Amino acid sequence: SLDICAYFDDNERFGPTGVIKPATGREDIKKWQKSVQTSMRMLTRPRYMKTALPEFMQQDGKDAFVKNHQMPPYEKADWKSDDLTMEQRWGFYEEALTKTEEHVEVLSKALQELEGMIYCEDY
Repeated sequence: SLDICAYFDDNERFGPTGVIKPATGREDIKKWQKSVQTSMRMLTRPRYMKTALPEFMQQDGKDAFVKNHQMPPYEKADWKSDDLTMEQRWGFYEEALTKTEEHVEVLSKALQELEGMIYCEDY
């Protein structure tokens, strides 16, 4: 989280301070992030469940993640409601993996758009 980044950036015991520049608040970047939100969720969330992260070694940890991280087209409140079973939620995660090619294509095009928006005078 940004709080963690600030903690390390403000604390001399971790090295030079003030290295991380403040957020720019750029609306064009926010708009771009929103435009790739669905594809990012479809590509990343199901793959988290396939990784060997300590928090996902037990089924309960995986189920907690799935219950708390909705898949499109659901909004968080609808996803977390009792209207969906865990089996149904897992089904959306599995289905997302079958749509990889579609979302990689969307994200690849979006990254080309992003390239023209990002720059840094220092590097």
